[in-house]
Amino acid sequence: MNNAKEKLLQLCKSLLRKAKQLLAACPKGTDFAANIRKQLSAAKPFCKKAIQFIGNHRVPVTALSAVLTLSMLMSVITVSIRKIHVIDNGELVQSYHGILFDEEAILEKTGLLLHEKDQMIIEEKGSEISATILRAFPVTFKADGQSHKVLVVGGSVEEAMKEAGLTLGTHDTLSASLDEAVFKDMTITLDRVTIETVEETVEVAYETIKKKTDSLYKGQTKVAQEGKNGKKLETYTVTYTNGKESKRELISSEVLEEAQEKVVLVGTKIRSSFKKTASTPTTYKKAIAMEATAYVEGGYTASGLPAKVGVVAVDPRVIPLGTKVYVETTDGKYIYGTAIAADTGGAIKGNKIDICVASRSEAYRFGRRTVNVYILG
Repeated sequence: MNNAKEKLLQLCKSLLRKAKQLLAACPKGTDFAANIRKQLSAAKPFCKKAIQFIGNHRVPVTALSAVLTLSMLMSVITVSIRKIHVIDNGELVQSYHGILFDEEAILEKTGLLLHEKDQMIIEEKGSEISATILRAFPVTFKADGQSHKVLVVGGSVEEAMKEAGLTLGTHDTLSASLDEAVFKDMTITLDRVTIETVEETVEVAYETIKKKTDSLYKGQTKVAQEGKNGKKLETYTVTYTNGKESKRELISSEVLEEAQEKVVLVGTKIRSSFKKTASTPTTYKKAIAMEATAYVEGGYTASGLPAKVGVVAVDPRVIPLGTKVYVETTDGKYIYGTAIAADTGGAIKGNKIDICVASRSEAYRFGRRTVNVYILG
């Protein structure tokens, strides 16, 4: 009994010493400090009486209860007191000691207000409390022809989108990535994109083909075959952005009806008046108007004769090789005279003739002219 009594006395004295130390260390000038000082001041005389009573008597239940109550009070006070730091929109606005650190108590103590969508985050860091106020800021989404403004305290574009009640379709596009962090007054454009497959029947324009013919004079034309447009079925992938076509891609084309080309005959036959000159032969088998050019003598002809003045190159289908001819211009100003058709040329086709002359300068002067060719035999 004496040992228990001695231990209880020692506990009371120890608690009293700790109460004095805590009272001295308790921050001044706060409601919390005033309250603690009041409780400790009331507990001190009671604890002293408990020590005297324990020293002179047997330990009753009431004395033991008083000591335990004081012990619990000291424990709660020691554990509960915190230094609280209040941070508003990234700036430290106040630091103080207290035992209440819920949102309501902090706002009452600091006089701060939380507006719509503002948030307070309370974190314990050892014996200190960090109360961080996040102020909401506006983010605007432009979508579906409207502006959707939401208030957020941060986060990603995707989270802000959900707050705005917007969803992203399969092909829709955003002006910012979903995981991008939002910021104050940020504007994000949401384009609605749809893709459709479209079929169209398209008219195919016919082509006009020109064919030369010596059955018509130069300057004359004749339609040998009328043209007719065709039809084809084209299939496209069409992209619509906000209801308007923004892209079209051809994926297939099927001919339904072939186009028929238009064929136009173009005359190459040379028209001549065949006005006779003093030197024009009086007798001949046939007269043909031809386009004439000149080449310089030298070498041998296709028939083996030397290429010299008096030899002409012709199209054998029009004038057979070996035929004797007489050549003069239609105006009679240039007379080549009698010649032998003994040569051919790659460009001499149809009613064309190439006369052999003595020099390059003469060939240049002759150029290209219309001549009358008289078939002599």
